[in-house]
Amino acid sequence: MKRILTTCMIIIVLLSCSKKKNFLPYTVYPEKDLEEILDSFIIETKNRYPVNEIYIDHLSSQECNLVIFSGEESLTKGENQFYGQTPIECSVISGIKFDIYSGVEHFFDKNPNTPPNYMNKKDYFRVYSTEGIYWLIKKNGNKTEISKHWYVYPFTPYPSRKIQFAAPIIKDDEN
Repeated sequence: MKRILTTCMIIIVLLSCSKKKNFLPYTVYPEKDLEEILDSFIIETKNRYPVNEIYIDHLSSQECNLVIFSGEESLTKGENQFYGQTPIECSVISGIKFDIYSGVEHFFDKNPNTPPNYMNKKDYFRVYSTEGIYWLIKKNGNKTEISKHWYVYPFTPYPSRKIQFAAPIIKDDEN
């Protein structure tokens, strides 16, 4: 009886180890300040779009830009398909899943068993939907600025301050 039980246990262990594991993104939890911002974002979006994403761009040890996006398809869909990248982390806030991108996914893959599915370059440059809700969060030390935009692409420079334009003074030529 012990032999049968031992044999069954060995077979079960071998079968469970031989299955391909489904690698899911790691779930991370935001700090309290960011969680409150994300809750406000969820209230505004009313869960009307299927895709929710956070893009984190660390500019220095004190300065960071975050793009919070909700739309019909991924904000970086073409780039994701072209490079075969997927978000490595995600977070669930108030029951809504947010995929998190930080640039790391371009170099690391959460599922080493799946080779990248590189797409044709002409498909990469096709127009994807930009419909959605965009929030830009700029953090610099203890200062946080939140602004809404009609379109923002992550990992690009954003204006840090408003530039005042002074019209030139035109003098009449006295000839």
